[in-house]
This record gives sequence, C-alpha cells and structure tokens, in this order.
Amino acid sequence: MDARANLNRSVEVRFRCPGETYWIDRATHLARLAAGYAGCRSCVDRFETGGLLPATVRAADDTADRLAPDAGVVPTDPSACDSGDRFCGGEAIWGPEGLAGTAENQINVAVARRLAMALGTVLGQLPGAGSPVRVAVGGDGRWLSAPLVAAVSLGCQRAGCRVIETGNATAGSLAMVVRQGGLDGGILIGNALSATQTVSLKCFGPEARPWSAGGGLAPVRRALADEAVRTSRRFGGLERVDRTAEYRQGLGELFHGLRPLRFVLDAASRPLVEHLRQLVARSACEIISPGVPVGEAETDGGTVDAGRRPRAAGGQGSLGTRPNSVRERPKSLRTRPESLRARPESLRARHVDRLRTQVTRVKADFGVWIDGDGDALVLVDQRGRQIGPERLLWGMLGQTTVPASRPIVLARDVAASGKQLFAAAGWQVIEAEPTCEAVDDALRESGAAAAAGPGDRLWFAGQHPTSDALVSLGLILQLLSGQDRPISEMLD
Repeated sequence: MDARANLNRSVEVRFRCPGETYWIDRATHLARLAAGYAGCRSCVDRFETGGLLPATVRAADDTADRLAPDAGVVPTDPSACDSGDRFCGGEAIWGPEGLAGTAENQINVAVARRLAMALGTVLGQLPGAGSPVRVAVGGDGRWLSAPLVAAVSLGCQRAGCRVIETGNATAGSLAMVVRQGGLDGGILIGNALSATQTVSLKCFGPEARPWSAGGGLAPVRRALADEAVRTSRRFGGLERVDRTAEYRQGLGELFHGLRPLRFVLDAASRPLVEHLRQLVARSACEIISPGVPVGEAETDGGTVDAGRRPRAAGGQGSLGTRPNSVRERPKSLRTRPESLRARPESLRARHVDRLRTQVTRVKADFGVWIDGDGDALVLVDQRGRQIGPERLLWGMLGQTTVPASRPIVLARDVAASGKQLFAAAGWQVIEAEPTCEAVDDALRESGAAAAAGPGDRLWFAGQHPTSDALVSLGLILQLLSGQDRPISEMLD
C-alpha cells in the first residue's frame, strides 16, 4: 500500500518495522519515531510523518527524497542578516557555531542531508583522514529531530562516510564518542537556540574540536552553498553504539559524596536531564523544576522535566509537575508564536529572569539554566544574582590545587571583566576570539588549565576537555559540598 496516498487515513495505512513480522498503524509508527525507536534508523518509511514534510515525501526508491528548488535555501552571504545567529527571511541562518532555524520552515531533511554531505566531503579532504571517514551522529531526542538524524546519517553515507549513530546525545557526550573512538568528526542535531520549534546542526572535527565560523565551518559552508553537492561512488556503512554508561561513569566522581543541596534546574536538553537524573539518584540533592509540564518545553525554550518528584498540590513544585489543562498552566507556558521571532539572547534573558525569581522564592542553594545542546550553563546564586562565567571559573579554580603557573583562556567577550580578576590571583590570561573553536584551540595549544568561552561555556583540561554543562554543574556541586558556605560567599 502506498503510504503517501493515505497521509491522513491512519486506519488504513500500515507500517512494518525492520526485523519485525507484524504490522503497526500510523499512530504507533509516529510514536516510535518520536521516541527514537532503534528500528526507525534503518526504516525506509522513517521520513513518513503524516504530511509534515510536504517538500520531501520519502519513497522506498528514494526518487522523491531530493531538495526542492525553493526548500530550505541557505544564505551564503553573512551580510544578508544583521546578526549571524538570528532568523532572516524564513531561511536557516549560519551562526558562529553552526546552522540554526525553525524545523521544516528553515531546516528540513533536505538541508540537513546536504550539510552532512558537505561535512563528510570536507572531513575526507583533511590530512590524515580515515578510509573510510568515520562520523558520529547524535540527536537531542525530540520528535522533530528524529527525521533530521536519519537525514544526516544518510547524507554522511552518501559522502562515503561510515556513520556511528550514538542515539540521544549532548554536545559533551557526542564529543566523547568522537574523541575516544578516534573518529574523524561528528555532527549534533540539537537545539542551540533552546526554543521548542527550533533545531541546530553543530559540527565537530578531528579530536572532537568544535568547528566555528571563520574556522572549520568555512569550507563546510562553501561546500553547502555549492549547487553541485556530489555523492561519493562508495556508499558508507552504518553502525550504532551506546556509550551512555561510559559517559556517565566518567562523570561519576563529580556527583559522588555530595551534601544535601537544593537547586533549581531549567534545562532544554532531554539527554542531559536524563544523565543528571541518573547521576544524582543516590545523592541527597533535590532538583527543583520551574514548573513546566513533564516531557514538554516552553515555546521559547523551557525546562525538560526529569520527573523525579510528584507535584505539590495546587502549585508549582519540583520535578514532575504537570498542569491538568491549558487553562491551569501559567501564562508563560502557553503557546506564543511571536516568541520564535525573538532574539536568542532575549529568550535566554527571559528564562534567567524566571530562574532568579524561582531561586529566591523557594530558597534554593542556587539555580542553573542549560541550553538545548547541553554545553552552556548560566549560574544564579542563592540571592538570585546571575554569576558571569569568568567569576564562576575563578571561584572554581580558587578551590582547587591547580597551579597558577598554568594559563587560563578567556574569550574576548569575557576577558574585559575577567582578565584583572585572574591576574590579581597570579594567573596568566590568554585571550582568544569569541568562538568555541578559537577557545578550544587556545586551550589545547597553550596547555591551559581551563577556559571561559562565548555563551557562558566553560572548558576544563584533563579528562573533560570539552565545553560540557554537566561537567560544570558537577563541579559546582563539588564546590558547595566541600564547604558549608553559600555560593555567593565563595564567588565574592
């Protein structure tokens, strides 16, 4: 039966998952896609999402799965918009750390597939590239990311790369797979803008180096803009790995021996929340949610609930809150279409303001906001005061035995306030361009102990040389557990 001819007749359309002998209806098919069901990754009908993808309806012979002339055009001129990380003219926009935009309207499966082909082509041209080139692919676990994960995997295979699918991932966990597996690169289908209907594509090069504008992303961007994105003569292979346990085991020491702490968590990354739930399960820490429904996020990028504690009757509570109806939800949780047109920095400020109010209201020890990729973290102390990344890094290093002879890398957008702070404590400061790639390169080349980068990202040399919000949160918990003092006293 031709599923395309019955997009709205779920009773008549049937699907069969790879390796299974029974048929399922459309509702079960869509539910499995949303949950990241393992068989969906190799299913020929994984692009069949009930008419949500009008430009590229997936057919078994792949003849209809091509980029439409007017679908997902990517601007190549950075001057086409006044800011690289804002929306412009209904098209996907190149930001300093990758491609971002609204799902389907700005980034669809065709754009994701072509970006993956461009990345695979560029990685294959690097000195020392593997044969075949091996690329890790991970998604953030949302239903609208599932088709893009499949499209990216297909694009990398068409470029002749061997794809290693990691399942649900954060920037930190994907970088770990690339680094420890000796892979040539990786790509994360995430949510850097932390809004419900937006997606982002972040690229990593060899040794899990994040690629940014003006650096590793430049040739990828040129290849994507090239109209003739050619496939390789050899179709790449596909394998699936699950490094979840290994990733959590590497973070275990950071979440061991914690004293009872209460903190408010506003995180838009589902995989990160699940990792955190497992890591603190045996501790006495209490995680408080700003009161967002379980498994949902706000239209402008809200908390993904870890579902740890039931809701307190009649109001917002800790993790597990679910208002019974739209009418019961706070106004901030209702759909606001105009929020998708807001600037990313205004969306972050809105959530940080809400976080500050919540921390003081429930008298928590601190609060954190974490972006949808799981690599940026904003800290709010117990008084509701936002702490800058340079001061947070200064406080962390001040409580450790790291020698002051090792330099500290600061991005130029945070160096103005942080340079004097570290210099007064005897630290040598190295300034870097305000991109993740520049900060990461400076950290590796100088042998620095740590770094504060753009967008409230922190790097720590050693076992976790990647900007990972879960590592930063673990160090904050260790800092507070080591001394029975409020965090404001440690950072003042």
